[in-house]
Amino acid sequence: MRKSDFLNIEYCHGGLFTSEAAWTHSTRCIQTYEIIVVTKGTVYIREEETEYAVNAGEYLLLYPDRTHGGTRLSEMPVEFFWLHFTGKTEEGMFAKHLQPYGALRNRSAIVQLVQQILHYQETPSYPSSCCDFTLYMLLCELMVQSNEASAKNVLAERVHEYIRSHGERLLSVQDVAKHFGYNVDYLSRVMKACYGKTLQQEIVTNRLQRAKYLLQTSQYTVDQIARELGYDDPNLFIKFFRYHEKTAPTAYRNRYHKRFTNHI
Repeated sequence: MRKSDFLNIEYCHGGLFTSEAAWTHSTRCIQTYEIIVVTKGTVYIREEETEYAVNAGEYLLLYPDRTHGGTRLSEMPVEFFWLHFTGKTEEGMFAKHLQPYGALRNRSAIVQLVQQILHYQETPSYPSSCCDFTLYMLLCELMVQSNEASAKNVLAERVHEYIRSHGERLLSVQDVAKHFGYNVDYLSRVMKACYGKTLQQEIVTNRLQRAKYLLQTSQYTVDQIARELGYDDPNLFIKFFRYHEKTAPTAYRNRYHKRFTNHI
């Protein structure tokens, strides 16, 4: 991707949508791009003739001047971030670099960037260009995540998914190696070659991502989040988080707290 590809975008507005009842997206045709990042439930939506069921942990990019709207009721709870922006981009540029729909491989990174944008939007002391620049970073991150690992080693991909899907356990490198029937050193070399991280680093990264996502999107207390990650002693979780992030979980949660919220 060229440096200039996303630089002519301009952020418009955004927020967090939550539903308190069964809900369906209204049908409309607007003149801006819209990114939807779903954090709870499923959003059933179509763009022209293409239908999507966008689940928690997935995103959707909607194009300007194309009719989109709900296809069926979404049962509560439903929650998603929405961002509108414009851009004098060449036709097909987003299709070339960014898949219009996909799963988020690192949800916490995306949610943090979205919350930064919304925090800047709701804080007058920040110049509007902060939203534009952070949106650019968000699009780059989405581009990388939507295209990442298409040709990864199959074993590395299976290990990566196993670690992700067992985020409620305090996995060790020995646990993972035993599950796949390989020794720790071999799996670490495989993961390092494919993901740039050793097996231990992959486990730590996944645990941090899960912790950040819960801090960003849930109302759980720090003690509850510690239990969600498999810690019997919340202080061990706080110590782990402080060591890797150089800040306390509560301070991290409060870093970008301002946002516009709409709901039904």
